[in-house]
Amino acid sequence: METKINYRIRKWKKDGILSDETASAMMAKGTQIGIMYGAPKIHKRGIPLRPILSAINTCSNDLSKHLVTKLAPLTIHEYTVKNTYEFVDLINSVGDANNDVMFSFDIESLFTNIPLRETLEIILEQLFPNPEDIFEGFSKKLFKIILELATTTSTFMFTNKLYEQVDGVAMGSPCGPT
Repeated sequence: METKINYRIRKWKKDGILSDETASAMMAKGTQIGIMYGAPKIHKRGIPLRPILSAINTCSNDLSKHLVTKLAPLTIHEYTVKNTYEFVDLINSVGDANNDVMFSFDIESLFTNIPLRETLEIILEQLFPNPEDIFEGFSKKLFKIILELATTTSTFMFTNKLYEQVDGVAMGSPCGPT
């Protein structure tokens, strides 16, 4: 996978789509297989484990980190909060909340249940409203390749066995929250 990713990046650099600096930031270097581990959900009955993929230094990690900086503007809208502090400020700004009720939903296996192909198509529709549009020097066809390389190359070890994630987004991947 590292060779596949780097081949594309070198080609885009040679074709003038990527600068030397951007290509260097996206290149996979000295990568390793991701490691899956479990974080206990102590607030749940039976204390199940939340699967987390340590994607640090995986073949698509640097590419994914770069991609997140380009996709982040798509995630900002009126129903988004940046962090817990912003959420607390928002809640505190509610006037007399005596008649209000606050609740939250728990979505089981949120990241791994994201329909990846459909999500990639939604991203492409947002970035390329017209098929001939160019985004960050990329055509829609080439940007789709970047998205696929960053999101479909999740291989990881768990209990000394090698796995490949075939759908959804790995929790722990830079692209996960985005």
